[in-house]
Amino acid sequence: LLDRIAAYRNPLIASAVLSSALLVELQLAQVNRFGGYSLQESIYYVQKLSLAALVLLWLRSLEARQPRWLTYFANEAFSIYFLHIFFILLLADLCWAFVHDPRFLPWSVYVSAPMYFAFALGMSLLVVRLMRLLLGRHSRLLVGS
Repeated sequence: LLDRIAAYRNPLIASAVLSSALLVELQLAQVNRFGGYSLQESIYYVQKLSLAALVLLWLRSLEARQPRWLTYFANEAFSIYFLHIFFILLLADLCWAFVHDPRFLPWSVYVSAPMYFAFALGMSLLVVRLMRLLLGRHSRLLVGS
């Protein structure tokens, strides 16, 4: 599958760059809705898919040189996926005023996105480790790991 994706590397790069630029423009122009659809959400989805495919191609190019810490995250991927949304929503609720303050837009979005990512990843891993410590092999019943 990655060989087939690799054939589209340049269009994926173009898609990631163009969708990112379009998201910035839509945010600055405060345009989001097209009928009942969210333009920003749809374009964000294209951006996310393009970047994910490019990251997969990059990781494949590393092969044996992949960092060891990446294996840890790969092993915990299901648990992270299962838990991360709770922490993103928690931080989003706490940061709502900052992120939506017109004085800081769109930069507040650029700052908050990596912050949400790091917070959700770190807290998800912390919960998984705590569940393993407290429940041992039975932790799989709660966090899938």
